[in-house]
Amino acid sequence: DEVLSGNSNLYWSCMACIGNGLVIDLIGADFGAGTEVLLRATIVAPLVLADPLDACTPLTNPAGMLGRVVLVERGTCYFVEKAQHVQEAGAVAMLVVNNANDGAFVMSGSPSVPIVIPCLMMSKADGTALKEWQTAMLLQGSLANITLPMPPDGRPPSLDDLSSWSSRGPTGDYRFKPDVVAPGEVVMSAAGDGALEGQTCAVVGFSGTSMSTPLVGGVAAIVRQYFRQGWYGTGAVGSAAPLTPSGALVRAVIINSADPMAGTVDRNGRGDVISLGPVPDYYQGHGRVQLNTVLPLVASNATPPLFFRDAVAISDGEAHQYCVRFDPTIHTPVFKA
Repeated sequence: DEVLSGNSNLYWSCMACIGNGLVIDLIGADFGAGTEVLLRATIVAPLVLADPLDACTPLTNPAGMLGRVVLVERGTCYFVEKAQHVQEAGAVAMLVVNNANDGAFVMSGSPSVPIVIPCLMMSKADGTALKEWQTAMLLQGSLANITLPMPPDGRPPSLDDLSSWSSRGPTGDYRFKPDVVAPGEVVMSAAGDGALEGQTCAVVGFSGTSMSTPLVGGVAAIVRQYFRQGWYGTGAVGSAAPLTPSGALVRAVIINSADPMAGTVDRNGRGDVISLGPVPDYYQGHGRVQLNTVLPLVASNATPPLFFRDAVAISDGEAHQYCVRFDPTIHTPVFKA
């Protein structure tokens, strides 16, 4: 595994704007743990300018920085001070524009609080081009979305793409895995300041299976609640008798909810990009979890009726048959479990 340590000098090539194909070169700071996010994930967010532009004091409009990539200028104070102010405002990354004509370099420092967002520097020329593009986009009434880092195939990431670090099968004893996949790139989470009495309200984007696994855990809890509260009758609470579903039924519902992804995956994180194939496979299993495709609700007519049998006793040699009829012009289900 590739791990970014505190003193690594890492060079990034990033797509600064998708609209006109502008590409800028960035170099990561040697402080904080945030830059390693870019080893595992792609950040896509609107670009905004810090206010004040040098970010040497707390930013005046934190609400406008939340979930954004913030551009600041070098000078007046230490890089770690700028990073702290940008992080406290809720930004997902900080880009620093050099104020001299000597290009970008590795920013150094010893932050007083943990810096968990990526902090990168660009040249003065790239910074000027980036600010001009951001201004032009705003004049058009559009967000200036930036992508960090540039995907290996040069195109913006899609919801149908699979992360290069996503866990894959089969298992060591050749059982089929994964069953499903779930969002796990740059999931917004609380960002502590490291102080026991700290009360920061900052957020930060984290990536990994530690983000996607709890999401599926929450999905399983919703499935269990659906049966326990009797939603499975007509799609309304209490429309059927409360039922405690078996683990097998919960798993079957989650697998049947999966929506196949038709994007790409970088197989080794080094630009070996391939298209995702038919499901099930060892990359995405049956697809991305999407509960509204399998659990009917009164408010939606798009989901087909739910048919299931749970914990039915069966003896050796015994066979159970079920005949399911449906109108293929309305919905063609794919039976997965």
